[in-house]
Amino acid sequence: MQIFQEIFAGMANSPPSRVEEICGADGATCRNALSGPWQEVQQAAADSYEPGKFTSFVAYELSAGAPEGKGGMMHRNVIFRSDNVPETVFSAFEGTAEELHAWLERECTDDCQVLTIPHNPNFYWGRLYWGRNSDGTPFTEDILQRRARMDRLVEIMQIKGNFEGHYAFNDGTPDIRPGLKPNPTAEAMGMSGDDDPTRLYNPGAITGVWAVRNDRESIWDALYRRETFATSGTRTRIRMFAGYGHDAALLTRSDWQSAAAARGVPQGGDLPGAKAGQAPQLAVWAVRDPLSAPLARLQVIKGWKTASGELKEQTYDIACSDDGKPDPKMHRCPDNGATVNPDTCEISVNKGAAELSSLWTDPDFDPQEDAFYYARVLENPVCRWSRYDAKKAGVEHPADLPATIRERAWSSPVWCTPES
Repeated sequence: MQIFQEIFAGMANSPPSRVEEICGADGATCRNALSGPWQEVQQAAADSYEPGKFTSFVAYELSAGAPEGKGGMMHRNVIFRSDNVPETVFSAFEGTAEELHAWLERECTDDCQVLTIPHNPNFYWGRLYWGRNSDGTPFTEDILQRRARMDRLVEIMQIKGNFEGHYAFNDGTPDIRPGLKPNPTAEAMGMSGDDDPTRLYNPGAITGVWAVRNDRESIWDALYRRETFATSGTRTRIRMFAGYGHDAALLTRSDWQSAAAARGVPQGGDLPGAKAGQAPQLAVWAVRDPLSAPLARLQVIKGWKTASGELKEQTYDIACSDDGKPDPKMHRCPDNGATVNPDTCEISVNKGAAELSSLWTDPDFDPQEDAFYYARVLENPVCRWSRYDAKKAGVEHPADLPATIRERAWSSPVWCTPES
């Protein structure tokens, strides 16, 4: 029992420390023991890989805790493009995320390619984007460049919540985006010790990629170029392209994706600065999961930095179900009247849409301002899991918990930077 207590105590440190009685004074015994499990991971990936049917990756997770022993975690999924990988792995016992990136740069060479995905950032007290290294030291140019090359993506949703905004906001507004639009008070976004966040968790989350084939190279490349999307758990799909000068009938074409790509960039890309008189156009499309609720509305979320350095954001509803039109001042769709029966959890069958799409032009674009855009689609409401559980158990649903939720999907953003 004493040994287990020492192990857990060591893991709580940042960085964690190994137990000398197990790993030796220099930790070499445990470092040397990594090779066996790492070989098993590689073999499991090889055994399950069926290109065109099921794609597996050689990958692992760096499970790093938050600094200063305050709890929280900043894990990273380390995903290799092929089976050409380093002989061992770099764990949280070896150092920080910045040291992981430096190690990968040294060890993953030639045909080895790797990306890292921070996940669970909503349990890191805002420190993923606090403008410093994980241990609080200042960035260096080398560290920033390595992070840009390897931290290509970030998890937006998991059971503990979504990273788009604070867990207290359920209906899509107001919005807090501390990753894309860093919030200087991000550390205050953590939950207090009196909160019980598990009651507010919503299980689910799926990541999707727009890849040309179901194989390692194609999916890894799609991840690397950020042509990705995520959902809160349903299989709704969403796709976005940004460009200039699109034909108004673009989305009626059967080849609209290739046409949009020819005049712009897909989600995850960098849109060139606008010429005089231009404004970004976003071609956005979403299709429902037939096993979930119909779609209610399609949105674009814009964030930008003003000339004075102020960070702003705006949500625009760009397509409404049931023939609704966004209000020109508030940029919001009218409620489509979709309902949920609280006793049976049956939903409206005649409200919502199977598909929504729009070619939207930013009406407030300033070519001198940095901006980003991403798309979001919201479904009609459905019963929350706690409502299903209460119904099955024959008990009253807790009055302080929401009885319904809106499943949703997000596209990766597009960035627009002034030419100057």
